[in-house]
Amino acid sequence: MTETAQAMPVMRIGSETDINQALHSARNARVQRLGEVLVQRGALSREALESALDSLRHHPATHLGDWLVERKIISAEQLEQALCSQLGIPQVNLGAFVPPPEVAALIPYEMALRLNVLPLARRNSVLVVASARPTDQELLSILRFYTGLGIEPVLASAHQVASGINRAYRVESVGEDREAFLRHEGEDAAQNREPEIENEATSPPVVKMVNTLLMQAISRGASDIHFLPRRENVLVRFRLDGALQTIRSIDKSQLAAVVARIKILGRMNIAEHRLPQDGHARVHMGKNEVDLRISVMPTFNGESVVIRILNKNMGLKPLDALGFSKGDERIIRNLIARAQGMILVTGPTGSGKTTTLYSLLQEVKAGDPHIITVEDPVEYDMDGIDQVQVHAGIGYTFGRALRNILRHDPDVIMIGEMRDLETAESGVKAALTGHLVFSTLHTNDAPSAVTRLVDMGVAPYLVSSTVMAVLAQRLVRILCSHCKKKHQPEPLVCETMGVDKDETFWRSTGCDHCDQTGYVGRTMAYELIVVDRDMANRIAHGITTEELRQFAVDKGMRTLTRHGLEMARAGITSLEEAYRVRLEDLGGPENGNGH
Repeated sequence: MTETAQAMPVMRIGSETDINQALHSARNARVQRLGEVLVQRGALSREALESALDSLRHHPATHLGDWLVERKIISAEQLEQALCSQLGIPQVNLGAFVPPPEVAALIPYEMALRLNVLPLARRNSVLVVASARPTDQELLSILRFYTGLGIEPVLASAHQVASGINRAYRVESVGEDREAFLRHEGEDAAQNREPEIENEATSPPVVKMVNTLLMQAISRGASDIHFLPRRENVLVRFRLDGALQTIRSIDKSQLAAVVARIKILGRMNIAEHRLPQDGHARVHMGKNEVDLRISVMPTFNGESVVIRILNKNMGLKPLDALGFSKGDERIIRNLIARAQGMILVTGPTGSGKTTTLYSLLQEVKAGDPHIITVEDPVEYDMDGIDQVQVHAGIGYTFGRALRNILRHDPDVIMIGEMRDLETAESGVKAALTGHLVFSTLHTNDAPSAVTRLVDMGVAPYLVSSTVMAVLAQRLVRILCSHCKKKHQPEPLVCETMGVDKDETFWRSTGCDHCDQTGYVGRTMAYELIVVDRDMANRIAHGITTEELRQFAVDKGMRTLTRHGLEMARAGITSLEEAYRVRLEDLGGPENGNGH
């Protein structure tokens, strides 16, 4: 007799009793057929299930779940949840649960981070572990081998598990060997003991501290780690979703050894304390390689360190995940399908320009053209693309590299940044002679990019003949959907953004799902100028930035500020975020309420 499929409820964990109850309920709700579970959970229609089963009759060795995921009929997450229901594995909400210290100690912090698992409770010879992949037999085998215990898995979201790890271990594991550090007062004393500092930098406590902070930052999706020396201590801060968050502080006496360890990782001179240094390192997180760009800067209170984390798996996004509207995405796809021309992406540092450029490269790479990039530095190692690193110190500049590249028969060229006339002229020449060119400029808005090229010395008729489109962008934080509430913004923000003071917007107050920040991830606010024949004619004959902006708006361009306002009205972000990235003030309510 076939059991009735039913979706198990997600149980919030607050104690070990809740864990036992969740395990008991899951076993009682156990079902037999995966397809029935998917239908019951709403992931699959009855008709789609029958069609899939009919197709699989011709492929008896293929698993139903794998077949559905491969054809994107269901997501991998939906399959995992259904398998858990089928196998009697409970799905839990970890909330603010913190396992007992003796339980957390059964799995080391570094292993918990690497595997993204959280030990919850021990029941005699069985360890209950939360994971986003509780049906992964290889993962369960690793845990059984290491702990020597049976493993009882439960399903929790990857984000909740990562947050639980931070709560359970509190990064105290990096401080527990604090007494092992040698204590010395004064910067002069530290500088006069280089051999001792080098020994400290390779000692287990320092290596553990730096590695743990790196693993924590990577697992939480941080883009940067800051070690900021202050008078009494050193602040360790992560940049998460564009905002800096203080993670912990370390003793000032540990700064020299920690900086030396980071310098060793980045192949820098640990004896140099007076001059800035740059370095590069590569670390492994499971099967993933993560590049680190390291900057060391001497300050009055000691050497400050910033580590840029270049995680290919998180930093590279498909074009449809950037935040374009359907219409603008279609325009972009049409433009990059052309054989020649130039597309420019503008915005300040940290606005996501590099991510956009790499997304464009991934799209055109599908056609198997010869792609060459010129970058400073090369941020993501991409298969199938020739990436060139410039070295200004030896005279290998953007301009010189481009001259060589044009003789290397490329189809597509990506220029990291147009910094000077030589680079700009080389890019224009490439676009004129049958190449598709992508590049960036540091201007605030899209119209300014066109006039900036002219100001650099590129003839207006060449700009009008080569530039196909200009994209100006900023990154705005996405409100957490779990704690999002209606909100009345400050009068000044409403007035500046041109909205009625009685209009309601949204903000998030912070919860376990967003680590109390109120935001989960970022998306793009942008404005896009597409240069058609009429606009190209005006550029060729000379046009000011304001005239170009007004002409683009008259032709239908939605300004970046207007786009940010639309996202705030839709509840994607807060009005304060839209206010933060605005390029112009929209004025009174009569200008902003075009619903």
